[in-house]
Amino acid sequence: MKTCLMGLVLSVAIIAGGCSLLEKSESTSPAGSSAPPPPPMDNYYDFNDVAVPQEMNLQLSDSFILETPSARTGVMTFTGKVDANSLRNYYAHTMTKDGWTLKSAIKSNKSILLFEKPGKYAVVIITDGTLRTRLEIWVTPEAGAIGETGFTPTGQGSALTY
Repeated sequence: MKTCLMGLVLSVAIIAGGCSLLEKSESTSPAGSSAPPPPPMDNYYDFNDVAVPQEMNLQLSDSFILETPSARTGVMTFTGKVDANSLRNYYAHTMTKDGWTLKSAIKSNKSILLFEKPGKYAVVIITDGTLRTRLEIWVTPEAGAIGETGFTPTGQGSALTY
């Protein structure tokens, strides 16, 4: 009998607690309106003019940034559970909003978007994977800007030759 009475008291306490939580959540929003959740914010990492959706996770082991007094260049790699087509559309829209001009695009399982801004280029590579989508963002100064820092594509003035 004691066990039955204890179970009854516990059940009433749980139901009453659940109802009070329900009442609180209903009283916080005005009657007849439900505010939509705020849109997710974009993240800006080492490239302060290239946004990355919050759903994408930085892969440090596959990323490399070289910073000089005049430029920041390199690759940042991300993965996430994001639809590759929506990610491609996101970059086509967001990069132009951030002052980039879309110069070329290849659409396939591995999509490549080439953007230009005065003095630099960005290449966005989106690879549609089975479980995750891979995103690579390459940013580099244009060839004239590289030559001004002492590195030229022909190897003059450097140890590298092409």
